[in-house]
Amino acid sequence: VSQGVSIARINTDISVADFEFAVTQMVKDVEDLYWDLYLAYRQYDADESNRRESQTMWEKVKIMQDLGADGGGLIAEAQVRENYFDTRARAESSLSELYIIENQFRRLIGLPVNDGKIIRPADDPTEAEFVTNWESTLLDALTR
Repeated sequence: VSQGVSIARINTDISVADFEFAVTQMVKDVEDLYWDLYLAYRQYDADESNRRESQTMWEKVKIMQDLGADGGGLIAEAQVRENYFDTRARAESSLSELYIIENQFRRLIGLPVNDGKIIRPADDPTEAEFVTNWESTLLDALTR
């Protein structure tokens, strides 16, 4: 069925707009996952630091308990040990979440999941005020 030049032109414009939207959406998804990965690393680093501090505290209380010094009773040791295992569980959970986000990021950008390399964001987020130019945004919207 012959659609005519105008209809063919409209269909081509629709196809181009769909392609532009798909590319824009993919770039947005890559950027979002990149910053999610950045945040996952920050969370893991904080949880791992907390775990190390808890382990150090547990070791100190254990030594105090073995020596019979003040602050080294069974209750104190049990509380510090529980805190250590809690922080260790949080660190392991953070690491698991980090791996999940990294795998999603790899799939999105087309990298193999098990290439033996680690993806760690090198950039820090930009901290700048974003002021929207509503007039040019409106002009772009009306043009498209």
